[in-house]
Amino acid sequence: MSKMGAGVLGNPIIFLVFLAPLMTQCNDSSFTNNARSKTLDTTSEQPAQKGTVPPPAEEEPDPLAEPAPTLVPEQVLSSTTQKVSYTHAVPPNAVDYLFILDNSCSARPLRTGAQEGYSALALIDGILPGDPKIATMTTSHGAFDDLSAPGFKLVDYGQIVFEPGFLDFYHKAARDLFLEKRPESAAKYPLAGCQDRWFAPTDKDENGELCIKAAFQSENSCTQTEAGLLAFQQLLEKNKGKPIFRSGAIVNVIFVSDTHGPGIVGADADLLRSHHLSPEALKTQVLKDNNIAGFKVHAIAPQGGNQCSSEQFGSGIYNDLAAYFGGKVVHCGGEVDYEGFMKDMVTISKVADFAVYKLDTKAKKIIEVSLDGVPTEDYVFDPVANTITFPNIAPGSSVEVDIVYEQ
Repeated sequence: MSKMGAGVLGNPIIFLVFLAPLMTQCNDSSFTNNARSKTLDTTSEQPAQKGTVPPPAEEEPDPLAEPAPTLVPEQVLSSTTQKVSYTHAVPPNAVDYLFILDNSCSARPLRTGAQEGYSALALIDGILPGDPKIATMTTSHGAFDDLSAPGFKLVDYGQIVFEPGFLDFYHKAARDLFLEKRPESAAKYPLAGCQDRWFAPTDKDENGELCIKAAFQSENSCTQTEAGLLAFQQLLEKNKGKPIFRSGAIVNVIFVSDTHGPGIVGADADLLRSHHLSPEALKTQVLKDNNIAGFKVHAIAPQGGNQCSSEQFGSGIYNDLAAYFGGKVVHCGGEVDYEGFMKDMVTISKVADFAVYKLDTKAKKIIEVSLDGVPTEDYVFDPVANTITFPNIAPGSSVEVDIVYEQ
């Protein structure tokens, strides 16, 4: 507002007061803390008046009036924020195969057959997934209160806890250490194997031998117990807080045994079985530290209550797990079609169970995730693999997934 006075015109003196219009201009594109703040455009015009106009009296707030509505700030994507949308997850090429091998003296033919049956698939184009990896461990379990000690009713020949695959995956360093402790077993472990615990079906060791052949070697001792499920659970416990499978991979566990865990009967078997997790609890344990796209269990083991050897068993735990997790089973007795079993198993193994999404660009932080427009926290973000996994969504489901993240 501006005020201008006229010159002296004579007596009496007359004051002329001119009131210019009051203009208020505002910009509605200002943002604060990523929230959009809007101010309404207003234009007011004050007519000319005589004398001085007093300011309007402030109105007392009405205690009974409704409070002004709180405006929810809009989420604004900055240059460092990215939003991606998906409808279907792409099945991963990475598939992990963990063979849990009965390392007792009666199961040698099974180990040989399983290794040769799987290796044969590597020679056939289009059978194995795009990125398969293999690891092996034994069915030997550790003590309940000390995983570095032999387990309950496990017959120890003196160095069984150093045997490659004891609550760990076979690798060359473990084999070399074992032969230092037990040089008389050199003839049972002629192949060195890979340095890495996980290897591809066609990987070869320093001597040009297939790593898979070395990983299926065994001491072949008569261990009395073959508690494969318990050994796997203890492997997870031993690696608590650390993943043992590749991020985003479909995981397949294959039990190869002429019995079912724990491999004995009676009261001692009941005690060992009392430590078995339920299938649902096992799944929870696996997913706790592993961001994977699927988990399946398969078995080469006794079927229909029929024995494959002199080994007795009181339950069909491996068959039960395979049924729960949608795996493949085959009877271990008689003429076993190992290659046929492996081919069927591999076909199933490539089907993801959980939806996994790989983000377009590297994400520093996940800001918001929505499923069909509803925000959710039921996901696992892996910053290393740059993936988000939804454990409770089937990968083929038609779900609109929106992910907002900071780059």
